[in-house]
Amino acid sequence: MGLFRRNDTMIGIDIGSDSVKAAVIDHAAQMPRLMQLVTTPVRKGAIREGEIMDSTAVIDALRKVTGQLGLMRNITVAVGGRDVIIRKISLDPVPEEDLHEVIRWEAESVVPFEMRDVSLGYQLLDPAGRGTTDVLLAVARKNLVEQRLQLLEKAGITAGIVDTDAFALFNAFELNYPMIETGLYALVNIGLETATIVVCHNGIPLGARDVPYGSRQLGCEGVDVPPLLATESSAPEVSVEAVERVSSLSRQRIAELGTAVERMVGSSVSAADRGCRPGAVFLAGGTAAAPGIGECLAHQMGVRVEVASPFLKLEVAPAALGTLTESHRPSVWMLAIGLALRPATDCHRKRARGRRWVI
Repeated sequence: MGLFRRNDTMIGIDIGSDSVKAAVIDHAAQMPRLMQLVTTPVRKGAIREGEIMDSTAVIDALRKVTGQLGLMRNITVAVGGRDVIIRKISLDPVPEEDLHEVIRWEAESVVPFEMRDVSLGYQLLDPAGRGTTDVLLAVARKNLVEQRLQLLEKAGITAGIVDTDAFALFNAFELNYPMIETGLYALVNIGLETATIVVCHNGIPLGARDVPYGSRQLGCEGVDVPPLLATESSAPEVSVEAVERVSSLSRQRIAELGTAVERMVGSSVSAADRGCRPGAVFLAGGTAAAPGIGECLAHQMGVRVEVASPFLKLEVAPAALGTLTESHRPSVWMLAIGLALRPATDCHRKRARGRRWVI
C-alpha cells in the first residue's frame, strides 16, 4: 500500500445513511487521478436524517473502510443537514482587515443560531457590481463538527479538513461538467432520507439546502438500478407514459422535490435573473436513475434532467474502475470524490475557492 502514502494523496470519506464510502485521489500529476474506491454498508437505522443513532455501528464501518485503504492520513470529511447553512450575502466595500468581522456581523442577521455556537467559513465571490461584493457563507453548529470529529477519532481517524456536503458535491460537479461555467444549473444529490440541492450560476455556487426527499420518501428505496459505465451519464427519455407508470404517491413526492428545487433556484439568483430556468438539473445518489425520478422532474419543471457521473473528466486508475463497475452506479460516488478532490480544487482552478470553505 506504499503507493498511497504520499502527501499528495487525499482521501474523501462519505458517511452516508446506508454506507460509508471512501475515494483516494492522487494529486501528484497535473490532473487528479482516482486510485481507489472502498465502500462498506452501515447497519440499517444507525444514521437517521444525518444524525448518528448507533455510533458503534458507524465506527465499525469506518474501521472496515480504513482497513481496506491501509492508510490514515490526508482525510477529508463533510457535514450536512439542517444544522449547516449555506447562503449568499452582499456587502458594501470594506477594508480587507475588517472583512472577517463585518462578515461575521452580517451573518448574525441570516443565521438562526447563536454565533458563539457556530463555525463560520466564507468565500468572496466575483464582484456583484454597483459597489458591492457577494460573499458565500458556510455556517455549521460547532457541536455537529465536534461530534463528527469525535466519531472519527474513535475509529482511529484524524480528519485534516471538515467540509460541507454541498461544497464537496460542487467540486465533483464542476470538474466533470465544465459547461456550468456559463449559465444556471442545479445539482440534486438524493440520499436515503434527504436530498441536497446545490444551485450554481456561471460556475459559482450560490446556495445549497437539504430537503426531506430522499429515496425512502420518494418510494425508491431498494429499487434495483442497473449500473452504468464510469464514462456514462444519462438523460432519461421523457414521455407521458413513463410518468404515468410512477405511482401517484411517488409522483406527488417527486413533484414536491421539484418545487423545492425551483424555490432554491429562485432564492439563490439575483433579482435580475429571477424567473430564469436552469439549463439542466443533474441528479446524483444511488437511486438518481431509479425509474420515474428524472422523467417526473423533467415533466414538471420543463428542463433537461440528467444523471450525473463524477468520472466523466476524472482520470481513473484501472483498479478503481474495477471496484466501481462491480459495486455502485457512478452517481453514488459524487460526495466522496468531491471530498478527495479538495487539493485539486485549490491548485488547478482559476479561482481557488476551496480553502475558506473549511468549517
